[in-house]
Amino acid sequence: MNDFEKLFLSYWYGEKKLWKAFWLIGILGRIIVATIIILFSTIFTSIGLTWSIKILSIIFMISYVIWSFVSIWRCAFNVKNKNWGYVARLFITLDIIAGLYLNFIILKNNSISF
Repeated sequence: MNDFEKLFLSYWYGEKKLWKAFWLIGILGRIIVATIIILFSTIFTSIGLTWSIKILSIIFMISYVIWSFVSIWRCAFNVKNKNWGYVARLFITLDIIAGLYLNFIILKNNSISF
């Protein structure tokens, strides 16, 4: 197992500190992933790969979000003050609810365009 796999799995199994999981993986990581997806979408859309890049972007983003949410959830109580663990889990729960609600609204209004 290489270093990247060990790092990836250490977050997945909840072995890291909460601040690392929350700020580095949850916040900074999502910004980086979103930026990469926007850049690749712009580049590949300009050469005509609209369906393929959208499908790959959705798969990649969902995979990353699941990994980051599970990592934060499992790392939640790796802190001195356990209240931060409850705050982190509340944040994840609210983020899931908001994401599901927004997806429901998009699908309901049929405003998704591929």
